[in-house]
Amino acid sequence: MKYLLLFIFLLTGCTTTQETMHSWQGRHIEEVIRYWGAPSSMLQLEDGQSVYSWVSNWGSAYLMSTCRQSFTTSSKGIIRNWRYTGCPHWQSISMDKINRMSSDSEDD
Repeated sequence: MKYLLLFIFLLTGCTTTQETMHSWQGRHIEEVIRYWGAPSSMLQLEDGQSVYSWVSNWGSAYLMSTCRQSFTTSSKGIIRNWRYTGCPHWQSISMDKINRMSSDSEDD
């Protein structure tokens, strides 16, 4: 029974990578940096937009994969587009989850 409860907890606590990336759209890139840390790279485009990328490795000792998550921002730093490659299908730091944690702590 306790394994079933653990499985349900893990299942409901996970957010897909797509949901995580989408949750940041329309927000300022500084919010992502505040929660994810400094990006691995930043590219300034000629039209004033910027591309911020975070790169991490995940997997096991036998099979490693590289996850790249990128956001394209307007000249004012607002996230307009996003993209990811090589990432697991789950993530844990979506903006929705941060908002829920904030509102839960305000209730205390």
